[in-house]
Amino acid sequence: MRRAIKLLRENTTDLTLSEHREPAEHYTDDARSASERRLVMDAPQLVAYAGELPQPGSFATKEVMGQPILLTRARDGRFRAFQNICQHRQAP
Repeated sequence: MRRAIKLLRENTTDLTLSEHREPAEHYTDDARSASERRLVMDAPQLVAYAGELPQPGSFATKEVMGQPILLTRARDGRFRAFQNICQHRQAP
């Protein structure tokens, strides 16, 4: 909040002084996309709010970055996430 007030008083922003351009290849390169997906998928992801699974036995299905996910709330109240695939076919 202090920073916002300071910026307001100084009539400025956090923006850079000049424009920044990103090469178009950064948005269309398959190898870069795969690398970024691996990076994101290796980190915890917010995929649902607790209110979506209000009680033990609740479940929800989602798709996260192209992956089907089954979310459950266990008897002990903890949340679980699984790939939502058929174990026999290894497919959704």
